[in-house]
Parts: sequence; C-alpha cells; structure tokens
Amino acid sequence: MKDAYLIVASTVCIVLMTVSVAIAQRIDEPLAAYWLQFACSQDANQSASGYCQGAIEASYSVMEGWCVPKDVTPAEVKRIVVDELLSASFSPLEPAAEFIWGVIDSNWPCR
Repeated sequence: MKDAYLIVASTVCIVLMTVSVAIAQRIDEPLAAYWLQFACSQDANQSASGYCQGAIEASYSVMEGWCVPKDVTPAEVKRIVVDELLSASFSPLEPAAEFIWGVIDSNWPCR
C-alpha cells in the first residue's frame, strides 16, 4: 500500500510541475528595443549579455524572408545587430524584433 501512495504522490508532483509550462502564454507586449539596447550595452554582465544574444537570436529565428548567405555565421549576424542597436536611438515602445529584422534585411536583402 505504501508503494501505491508513493506512486500517486510522485505522479501528482510531476503533474503539478508541468502545469505551469502548459499554461504559459505569449506576452502581449513585444520586447522594446530600448530595453534590449540596455541589455546589450552591459558587456561586463554575463546575464545581460546572454539575454541580449538570446533575444536577438529568438527574434531572427522567426523572421520571414531570411536571405543571409550560408557563409555568414550567426555570431556575425548578432555582432552587426548589436553594433547598430548600440548606435541607434529609440522611442520607449519601439519593438526590438522589427529593428532586428530591419538591420538584417538592410545588410542581406532578399533579391
């Protein structure tokens, strides 16, 4: 009987841990370019740098019309985006994804 209770308790724990994943929803407001710019400017902070790189990669991974040549590395794409991001000025609510897509499209336009 103890084994049955242990199995039930383990199952309940697993179900409760996965419920939060199942109900996660998309954020209504997109990441603002202003905040991405701030994260990308924090060179000494590994967490901010990882966030910066991940946000850029996530944005271009859903980009339609990807025409970057195969010999261009993801690191080069991110470096160009970061360089342009750090030199730009933004309104507080300008979406980061649109800026990223614009940089990529202007550097590697589809023909």
